[in-house]
Amino acid sequence: ASFSEAQHLFEPKLLRGLINEMCGQYKGAPTSEHFGKLPNLCAIDGTLLKALPRMAWALYQSDESTAVKLHMKFNLYNTAPEDMSLSVGKACERKAATKMVYPGDLVVADRYYGLDYGWLRELRDAEVDFVIRIRNNPKTGSDPEVLPLKEADHQAGVISDQRIKLGDHWEGEPVRVVSVKVEDKVFKIATNRLDLPAEMIALIYRHRWQVEMFFKWFKTLVGSRHWFAESPEGAQIQVYLSLIAAMLLMLAFGRAPRKREMEMIHFYLSGWASLEELCSKLKIQQ
Repeated sequence: ASFSEAQHLFEPKLLRGLINEMCGQYKGAPTSEHFGKLPNLCAIDGTLLKALPRMAWALYQSDESTAVKLHMKFNLYNTAPEDMSLSVGKACERKAATKMVYPGDLVVADRYYGLDYGWLRELRDAEVDFVIRIRNNPKTGSDPEVLPLKEADHQAGVISDQRIKLGDHWEGEPVRVVSVKVEDKVFKIATNRLDLPAEMIALIYRHRWQVEMFFKWFKTLVGSRHWFAESPEGAQIQVYLSLIAAMLLMLAFGRAPRKREMEMIHFYLSGWASLEELCSKLKIQQ
């Protein structure tokens, strides 16, 4: 009868399964032609969605700060979400990511994920490949083994390629650390892929921002800014429905619609534009 009742009757996980199925149908253009041999390349990240003060279950940093966190596994080859989950704002993103990655994946992530060297070992032991940024001054347990650089590596901004053991308790083979300089900033990127050239490691990390772009598009043009339900289940249902709408748009356009295209869709839904005008402006067939 109402959404407030439905949030306690429907199972959000069913919607999540539908999103995963739709993501599998989407075939976007690869972010780089060099990723053709890396179909399992994916970025993992999380973004905060501001909650209402009375949603006490979603406490974030203080009693007056509430938020829910959308965790996402984003396929960089197909440029689309691959898996996602929702949690309270203060939930650990590494724990959420562990449930979304599988053997054979090549995971790209920012420095937050690289703060825990033990988590990198867990990925390695689970046969999950990674390209993850770490601290610029990492604690090491061995002298580095310097690997040679090629001219293409220098052109990509790579300034060093080493193998070291991170921390005091690193077990097994040393991890590879590629240092990349962009303008005046240095990025240290840890990876267990020894077969890829250093320039490719730099390129892979440069494309991590694609998941950030999806978050921005989703939150500004698709995601609803008003909570229709305040329970954990209701929040999941609402966010997952928004993601379903996002995937329907991406499947229809073959990409994420731009701002003006979204405006035209809003005009049609509001009755300010006809179906013929909508199809004409968006250049699609009815």
